[in-house]
Amino acid sequence: MTWHEPVLSSAATHASWLAPVRISSEDMEPSQLLQYWQDHLCRHVIQAHCSTPSDHPLFFDLLHYPVPGAGVTWLRDSPQLVTRAPEHVKRAEGHHVVVMVQHEGTTFVRSGDCDIVLNPGDVGLVADWRPSLTTANASVAQSVLMVPLEQMRGLLPKTTDLSVLRLDGGHHGTGLVQQIMQGLHLQLKWGTDLGSVGHFQQALLQSVAGACLAQGLMQPQRGSRLEHYYFERMEAFIRAHLGSAELLPASIAAHVGLSVSHAQRLYRTFGTSMTRSIRDKRLDAAQRDLRNPSLKNLTVQEIAYQWGFYDAAHLSHAFRKAFGVSPKEWRVRGQG
Repeated sequence: MTWHEPVLSSAATHASWLAPVRISSEDMEPSQLLQYWQDHLCRHVIQAHCSTPSDHPLFFDLLHYPVPGAGVTWLRDSPQLVTRAPEHVKRAEGHHVVVMVQHEGTTFVRSGDCDIVLNPGDVGLVADWRPSLTTANASVAQSVLMVPLEQMRGLLPKTTDLSVLRLDGGHHGTGLVQQIMQGLHLQLKWGTDLGSVGHFQQALLQSVAGACLAQGLMQPQRGSRLEHYYFERMEAFIRAHLGSAELLPASIAAHVGLSVSHAQRLYRTFGTSMTRSIRDKRLDAAQRDLRNPSLKNLTVQEIAYQWGFYDAAHLSHAFRKAFGVSPKEWRVRGQG
């Protein structure tokens, strides 16, 4: 399958509705290139130590889409050595599964006693809560998603056991991951509907989980049929009462006839919690309303009340923590 890379021209960037961030070595003075790469990109963004072979010129081209949930980055860079040491892991604010979709070149990743080699068509999963070493002997092109650990655990409860994992590019499930990734890139570049991007993201993560299971690389979703039944009933209750201030673990558990402790244990079985489920669904609803042209006359405060937040400040704090921007900034981006 041929990968069609995103167009990285300034015109494409300005035309994009999601205002991607582009960082390219072509836009920098040669004398400042190495320091910027090591101090900014590696130490602060990637949170790792980087070095490059002396016989290869340094170059990099990154296009990052700051979408909610798992942000998407398309990158092309020169051969390099990236070390994520224990001190980098300790400084991290949260844990993520790094999903690396390989388009060109070969990438080697080692974590503990596990090694993977990613060739074009392969997909790699790397636990950023473990020290790792990533190398490439030639230039590479990849798409990278930083998926919050809890989000991936909802699909694959054994994710916490992960160090590194390779999905074979020759398997039909991995091919599906590549196809959905290309569709996501095109939607980010040309689309105008944020909700469709969220669906592409979910489809991508579902396909990654499906490919893992199909290739026998992780255990399937835990929980008995009865536990699934109670879980789905509680999830439906949350969706139906999302705007209610009375939506609490006690009322959710009572709806299905379970004790609060039993219901909370059941949520942990599926890799999440009731409070997290409520928060994530409220944030998704709020970000959709903020981008909805027909609701542009509603204030942030009114949207906050509508979805069960105490006030605009409560929504703003949760929104910025989840998406990296304020509700007002998110709304302005959608109008650009």
